[in-house]
Amino acid sequence: MPNTDVRLQGRLLDEITAGTGPSLRGLSEEAAVTEKIIPQWLAAGGERPDSGLTLAGFRQTQDRLATELADAVTALRARGVDVLLLRGFAFQRLYPAGSVRQFSDIDLAIRDVADLPAVVEVLGGLGHRVVRPITAWSSRHGVWAGVAFNKPSGHGLPYYLDLVIPGPAMGWGRHHAIGDSAWRRRTHVALRGTDVPVLAPADLLTVFLVELLERETCLVRDALDFVVLSGADDFDADRAVMNAAGLPVRQGLLRLLPILRASGHQHARRLAARLAASTTAPSTLDQVRSSTVRMLGKGFEAVRGRSPNLAARIAAARSVVSTAERLGLPTFLFPDPDRRLAGLPARRTRAALDGFTARLRPIADEAEQEYAFSTKGVPSR
Repeated sequence: MPNTDVRLQGRLLDEITAGTGPSLRGLSEEAAVTEKIIPQWLAAGGERPDSGLTLAGFRQTQDRLATELADAVTALRARGVDVLLLRGFAFQRLYPAGSVRQFSDIDLAIRDVADLPAVVEVLGGLGHRVVRPITAWSSRHGVWAGVAFNKPSGHGLPYYLDLVIPGPAMGWGRHHAIGDSAWRRRTHVALRGTDVPVLAPADLLTVFLVELLERETCLVRDALDFVVLSGADDFDADRAVMNAAGLPVRQGLLRLLPILRASGHQHARRLAARLAASTTAPSTLDQVRSSTVRMLGKGFEAVRGRSPNLAARIAAARSVVSTAERLGLPTFLFPDPDRRLAGLPARRTRAALDGFTARLRPIADEAEQEYAFSTKGVPSR
């Protein structure tokens, strides 16, 4: 089911918050997967043991993720790294007792890009491996980086851990930096005896809006997250509106509003309307930057198709990478503790990032990938 039938989405939202209903019970497995509401569908009577989809299975996955998350936070704290949980259990703690939010990964933010080498080393020591080049850029909003980690789980799919510095991206070249005041207002969720730092609900809503912008559609789970967040006991609606004022996230809200209007959640609908009125569309500069990045990417891939060796030389040319960084274009960092990779040493422009090499595009030959993304490629101080 393409998630375009907002009337059905609104009914599903109402039935989920009520506990059950005919639309939810009659939903196909494919639609439940699409809308990311499998646990709610299963709880309403959609159990499919033959397909492996059971509530017990979801709870077991969350138990394993809780252990991985607690271990990661404990190790990072011991290294002096400030860390925040952005999704997953940060939302789950606000869901009604007994209700399971669908998620299968860990999303973290750290405060300072200078901690990136320590984070890669610490998480590498726990078995979380960097699996692709680290995307990074510099802008008037500061330095942003995004890292994807994988760890074998022994239970099929690996554990996925995604990390951003210092907050989620808003397209190419712009990001939301989680401010000092939000860090001071942070609270905690207890997991495996560890207090895992999470944002207060109003600050978490800002992150939610930024991430909603990045998707082309709005799912029932998104609407459910919004309803749960805005209904939290300690939710501050005025602060949420103040946080969002001027952010270019209106497009995501305009996808959310029709679902809320098709539901009975009037309070959430009024809040979404207030937020839409206080936010903006992406600026012309943001749109031009995104278009430029896409065009450069397509042009580079065309060169790569004709001459892979030439493309590799261009991607690793220090002058090219340095120019891209000055222009605020994304570059791609490879773990390189032995300083053996061609490219621009990241320490040349960001002194704290010793042990990484930057390239214009995320390309490397097989031997380079084996070196950079194995445990040998973990930078250490």
